[in-house]
Amino acid sequence: MNGPGRPNRRKVRGGRLLVEQQLRQLSSEVRGTRLMLLTLMEQLNRQGQPLVLTPAAPSAAEAPPLVVPAPPVMPAVTPLPHPPSLTTQPTSDLSERRAAAYARLVERVHAAVVRVVPAGEQVLIVSRGDEALLDLPGRRGWHFPRTEEGLWAGYHPADSAAAISHLEQLRSAGARHLVVPATSAWWLSHYAGFRAHLERTGRLLLRDEVGVVYALDPVPAPGPAQQREDGGPATTAAPPRPRTKRPDPAVTREPARTPRISPAHRQREDKK
Repeated sequence: MNGPGRPNRRKVRGGRLLVEQQLRQLSSEVRGTRLMLLTLMEQLNRQGQPLVLTPAAPSAAEAPPLVVPAPPVMPAVTPLPHPPSLTTQPTSDLSERRAAAYARLVERVHAAVVRVVPAGEQVLIVSRGDEALLDLPGRRGWHFPRTEEGLWAGYHPADSAAAISHLEQLRSAGARHLVVPATSAWWLSHYAGFRAHLERTGRLLLRDEVGVVYALDPVPAPGPAQQREDGGPATTAAPPRPRTKRPDPAVTREPARTPRISPAHRQREDKK
């Protein structure tokens, strides 16, 4: 039993439950009102109109209504065109520049050949199949390497020995000069034995940024030959020197000596 002045427990518990139920209901109503206001603000902002919040029962003592300004309307921004790249160029433009630079190189090669090679000579060119390089003024240009029909072989030599063999074959056919343009300068480093052969059997006429030009002297008539160990051309062996036979000191005889005759012995011989 509850004594005097002590609250009834059941009434307290019931009142607490009632308060909690009213708070939950109020929270739900507040959330719904807030969601409604946010939706309304979004719609008005889209239309560019300010939202005015007024209380349901305004009084003189209360503050003036709250005015929420609409967000400013940003002017339309026109995107700027992309600036041209400073490092990359269109493929067509780059190809045209490379073609123009190669055409200038071909002209400079022709001018260099005319300057150092006599007219009417047969000239080998490491052309990589370009017929424009063979169009030498007053000279006959051949592909190197080439086929029997005079076309570019379509491949590079397998090694220095193959390049030397083909060079000597064309030298025997009348080739008197070899041109290595700057675009094929890697030949002289890749085929080291071939370069050594050119320096040994040819004459350097020109070496600059355009390329290298060698003169190929004709090979002398073959004779008794000996094959070089490094794969180079055969060299004519020199005739052996006649050997002089030296006298054997064991069988060499000294000349006979004349006996010496004294004067007294000679007088006795005369008296007889």
